[in-house]
Amino acid sequence: MRALDVALIQRLQQGTPSWHSVAGLMALSELADRPPKRLPALFVVPLSEQARSDVRGSGPALQTLKVELGVVLVVAARNQQQPDLTPLRAEIRQRLFGWQPDDTAEPLALAGGQLMSVQSGSVAWLDTFHTEYTEDANLA
Repeated sequence: MRALDVALIQRLQQGTPSWHSVAGLMALSELADRPPKRLPALFVVPLSEQARSDVRGSGPALQTLKVELGVVLVVAARNQQQPDLTPLRAEIRQRLFGWQPDDTAEPLALAGGQLMSVQSGSVAWLDTFHTEYTEDANLA
């Protein structure tokens, strides 16, 4: 698990959150193999990493990397009722939007969200955040 993922998990666990657990996933496909025992539950998952062009042009590389991280919210859905995801999503955003995970990364920005799955007894929603940081080959 990467340092950014761990930082998000720790941030989402702080205080008295409205969810029962926060765990990390290596891929979204793992969610089917690891259904939460208590709901609501959150899962942090790395989604993508994209490198921009080298800004130096010659010599050791200096590149900015854009990282997308997902927070999957799994809530109970009982008796054909659609759960209201808005309060929990607002709490996630309050904790993460604009928060700087460490000194090397930009504050987290919103990158969208989508319904992931509706299964018997639960609904999963994915909110995506992104940040950027710089890799310097001189420091490697």
